[in-house]
Amino acid sequence: MRPADHTTINNAFFRRYEPIYDLLVLPLVRIRRRVVVLSGVSPAMNVLDVACGTGEQSIAFAHAGASVTGVDLSPDMLGKAKRKGQGMPITFLQADATVLPFTDASFDITTISFALHDMPQEMGLAVLREMKRVTKPQGLVIIADYRPPSRVLARLIHAVLGRFESRYYHSFITKGIAWYASQLALSAVRREVRVGGVAEIVVCNFK
Repeated sequence: MRPADHTTINNAFFRRYEPIYDLLVLPLVRIRRRVVVLSGVSPAMNVLDVACGTGEQSIAFAHAGASVTGVDLSPDMLGKAKRKGQGMPITFLQADATVLPFTDASFDITTISFALHDMPQEMGLAVLREMKRVTKPQGLVIIADYRPPSRVLARLIHAVLGRFESRYYHSFITKGIAWYASQLALSAVRREVRVGGVAEIVVCNFK
């Protein structure tokens, strides 16, 4: 799929769900807070939140005192993020995460939460490649997303999620975060399984 095609589909998809998106992802609030804790972020750090959506992860980092930049393709999602983040140390930009508009080694932490499963595989790898490029050598790349189900309850939840998620969801679940990280020579230094085995947070540095 060409990037222009994905942008059109992505924007249409999230335009439809933007009014209720925060309600749909409410169960993920604790994961977003946990991402901040695992990052070890301090007020002196610069954080990049890729595919930031309505800004929940960006806002969680801003509450910890970090200077945050959030990027997303969808103007509808960014509009809501900007309204929610008014007065906070966050800059929201519309940008294609496969060609991030930042210089090398610009951020202490880069993160992407529950977005890789919405992307074609090659695009997801391109996004992670860009995240690695703009992360400082001693920095962290943090990925939070769904994981291959190993428990009966998790399988049932995934069966339901698969009816509502994008066309790339099942392919992503088959691979998992660990596979994506391995393709970019990212080494997992911390991994936490959350929501009864449905999702996980993987904190990576460079091998």
